[in-house]
Amino acid sequence: MKEAIKKSRDVREFPPLPLIECPGWNGPHFALPSGEVFSPPGTEPAIVLFKTDIQRCGAKGNKRWLDEVARLAAGQSIITFALMIPFAAPLLELSPISFNPGFELAGPKRKGKSTLQQFVASVIGAAVAKKGRNYWIPANTTVNALEEMTPLHSSVVMSVIGNLNSGSA
Repeated sequence: MKEAIKKSRDVREFPPLPLIECPGWNGPHFALPSGEVFSPPGTEPAIVLFKTDIQRCGAKGNKRWLDEVARLAAGQSIITFALMIPFAAPLLELSPISFNPGFELAGPKRKGKSTLQQFVASVIGAAVAKKGRNYWIPANTTVNALEEMTPLHSSVVMSVIGNLNSGSA
């Protein structure tokens, strides 16, 4: 123990470490809520400090799923736009936009609004898991619960699905 204390007293350099405190951008590193980190080549591996949720961004789709989504999106501007949103979210940090834009799909019941949101959620995580956790959040979640989830969606899309009193999803 004495030797360890002596050695620790001799330390004079404390190099900064890439610590990831929350999902989203952390300096040059980008972290998903699952704890997966994307870093520039040649940088030191980042250390994740936040509580991760491995299932949150788990891949579930396959080639057939990709083909079906592509078939449904062909020639459909609203579907194409919605499917781009998860890819645009991390890029907002690099733009002059200083707010979180939101998009609401509104219209009559049973026209595909929730299905489209499940497509969007499926880009980043599970969307139709019968058992387990889906990426999207049910609209009947309380405002306080949504507020708690906001930090988990830093720089990534947050998808809320369901009836929000006005017939929209």
